[in-house]
Amino acid sequence: MTLDLRKITAHIGARVLGVDPAADLADDTVAELRDALGTHKALVFDAPDLDAAGQERFAARFGSLTAAHPTVPGGETPQVLDVDAAVSKANEWH
Repeated sequence: MTLDLRKITAHIGARVLGVDPAADLADDTVAELRDALGTHKALVFDAPDLDAAGQERFAARFGSLTAAHPTVPGGETPQVLDVDAAVSKANEWH
């Protein structure tokens, strides 16, 4: 698979099109994503149905998970921190 990447800025970030992080991705797709992450430093996915458990499964394909934040507890899982103004985590996180 060749990833469809769209740069977000000149120096950091790319939107990944056509990849569902909630799906059971092939190892070669994960390897391409790992390379893209190294190049772009941040990747953005359209994944409205990705819950905290799905985020953990996806992130674990890239290495060991750590706590979401050293001083702010995570939401549904300790490795995922919702950054959402509706629950005031955005202000705590920043």
